[in-house]
Amino acid sequence: MNLLEPAAITNVLVGVSFLMCGWLLKAKPPKSINGLYGYRTNRSMKSQEAWDFAQVYGGDVMMKLGIALLGIGVVFIFIPLPIWLSLSLTFIPLIVGVIYMIAKVEKELKKRFG
Repeated sequence: MNLLEPAAITNVLVGVSFLMCGWLLKAKPPKSINGLYGYRTNRSMKSQEAWDFAQVYGGDVMMKLGIALLGIGVVFIFIPLPIWLSLSLTFIPLIVGVIYMIAKVEKELKKRFG
């Protein structure tokens, strides 16, 4: 068991961050469209209704991504890896996860709001 495994540390920290940010978006979404805080894309900012939906739905997807990243991090605590592989396995799930999250939210926005 290696608690200092870079893939474990990074995935756990990023997973917890995504969980917290997702929860914040769901629990206390920004009330109005803004350029600073929230799930901000052209599609989500087209109307207040799309904005409100994107915050809650995006928060839910972000929390699920956070749980997945956290799980990956916990697995890496028990698997010793060379540093190059550890770093690769840290960023690949994060990048793929963020792309998936954006694609999923945008697809749902398109389906509901055109």
